[in-house]
Amino acid sequence: MKQTSLAALTALLVFLVFVGGAAAEDGGGVGLLPFQGTQAAQVRQRVQNRLHANDVDLIPLKEVSAVAKKTNGWAPRARKLGASLLVRARIQKSGEKWIADVEMRNADAQRVKKFRTSSTTSNKVANRIASELVKSGLLPLVSDESAPQGAA
Repeated sequence: MKQTSLAALTALLVFLVFVGGAAAEDGGGVGLLPFQGTQAAQVRQRVQNRLHANDVDLIPLKEVSAVAKKTNGWAPRARKLGASLLVRARIQKSGEKWIADVEMRNADAQRVKKFRTSSTTSNKVANRIASELVKSGLLPLVSDESAPQGAA
């Protein structure tokens, strides 16, 4: 019985390490798929700017939008973009609140995180989305290796 429990625990640990490190191991950037809903394009641009300021390896919005228009499915889009992680959000205004439902999927189309955030303005909801994405620890950062090579 103890061996079975240990094997299951080991398998779970390996899975969590794989899912948590998938973004960094795949070597691809993050693609922000077109957001849906009220003022979605503005929110997406603000999230992109915040992530860029946090040195997240991002795929340009125009490139992501072009691939998203021509390709269906998470995995095919990730392959075409060379992305290790794709993010999608639905933005809606309910009364005085802005609500965002955000989903993160890896290159294999497996959901790695889903969350909901809300605020009183679209700008604040964009900041909260970006903050939650950074806190997840799943976003690949811009490689620091390029700085020493350029300086040498």
